[in-house]
Amino acid sequence: MDRFSTDGYIGNSGICASHKRLGGSSDTHSHEFFELEYISDGSGIYTIDGKEYEMREGMFFLMTPINFHSVKASDATVFNVMFSEKVCSAELLARCFDTNGGIAFEVLPEDKAFFVSLLSELCREENSADYTANLLNSLLYKSLQYKKQGLPAPSSVARAVIYILRHFREDPSLAMVAAVAGYAPNYFSTRFKEEMGESFKQYLDRLRFDYAKKLLEHTNLTVAQICRESGFDDYPNFVRRFSARFGSSPSKMRKLIKNEKRRHLTPPI
Repeated sequence: MDRFSTDGYIGNSGICASHKRLGGSSDTHSHEFFELEYISDGSGIYTIDGKEYEMREGMFFLMTPINFHSVKASDATVFNVMFSEKVCSAELLARCFDTNGGIAFEVLPEDKAFFVSLLSELCREENSADYTANLLNSLLYKSLQYKKQGLPAPSSVARAVIYILRHFREDPSLAMVAAVAGYAPNYFSTRFKEEMGESFKQYLDRLRFDYAKKLLEHTNLTVAQICRESGFDDYPNFVRRFSARFGSSPSKMRKLIKNEKRRHLTPPI
């Protein structure tokens, strides 16, 4: 499983947009940045965190650093935008995502020209930074119309949520994230729980343990490596807490996942 780095794909500009042809398949991977893709034509199977979607004109995918995705048997043309949280509105970006990260939806026929127009503009290399940011924000705002619920957070808490999604592997402290949000730690802690329905620590732990579970499913990393990749530095404590959270140790969880996959792959007699 590959994890694409910020330096290798979006660099100092914070964004890379292209219109390209996809052929064949890609292995399961994740990014250190955010990514959206719009299918302008073609076919294939797009998988996000194990859930499969048909690739066809008008399908829109938006993913965070905690999402694993792959493409299978594709022959399609796509708009691809890889970007940092620094080049768009954190409030809009946070409201676009569900609890578990990425989203997928099919754009209505009457909106397709609008999406294609914005994405085509984003692909122009001569755009200024401000113009690019406005285009991306417009795209995110339009995407919100396809969600039944958004994150009703003020911009300060939204900045914190996006920061955590991007930096959860680095074990960010409450004080550090509060500073990003522009609040004193105690006040931020109260505001975060009011807006998110769980404490800062509960949110960070859930994100990291869910990510660890995805690593068990989608990679061949050892449990010790997964512990570190998920932002934990105490291996015995990680195993103990993982077991308590999911009712199974990481090793047993991996076996269960593999057995379940085999069961689905084995044809009935």
